[in-house]
Amino acid sequence: METPDILATVLLTLPAVPINSTYHRSVANASLYQGRRRPKYLYALGPGREGARFTPKGGPPCLYVSAEPVTTLSEATGIASALVLAGLAIPQPMSSFSMTVYLHRGLLDLTDTEVLAKLGTDLTELDGPWEQQVINGDPVPTQILATAAYASKRFQVIRFYSHEDPGKVNIVIWTEMVKSPSAVVVIDGTSTINERIPRIHKKRV
Repeated sequence: METPDILATVLLTLPAVPINSTYHRSVANASLYQGRRRPKYLYALGPGREGARFTPKGGPPCLYVSAEPVTTLSEATGIASALVLAGLAIPQPMSSFSMTVYLHRGLLDLTDTEVLAKLGTDLTELDGPWEQQVINGDPVPTQILATAAYASKRFQVIRFYSHEDPGKVNIVIWTEMVKSPSAVVVIDGTSTINERIPRIHKKRV
């Protein structure tokens, strides 16, 4: 991985690709409610509180979501999706849902090897043991890169390969970067869930 100063320069030259697709998320019911009467499907403060692959502790609010529904179970539980599908492992009670993701300012694509080469990194480094790196007090390359990308204000989201479900794709969305016309909207055919980012504030009459 390049140094933060070099990353800041390189990130200004990389494409910020718009995305418009469906993504998926699974959340343990205990986390979904957290003592609240109503669930918060797009709650985005957890990664910054706990730390995550692309989020240092104290980092910005964000959502980690997956391109395929089954991958979300692996990400939420740490159990390989193949074991879940084969009935060899049972995750804790979960709520799974889908959302439309339209981000007009764009995506930093870390599944693109040309992009990785310009950043001075590779898939092995991005898939490294970030939790152990934190424990050891070592630099965490993925968090360094994400911090630089967020600071550039050019990107709203990072695309990367799943560690828990190899070969599958996740994205991490910085929710504070999602401004209209961009939107993240929970898909609900029953019209009982009304969650989206950014929120629409109704004018008082």
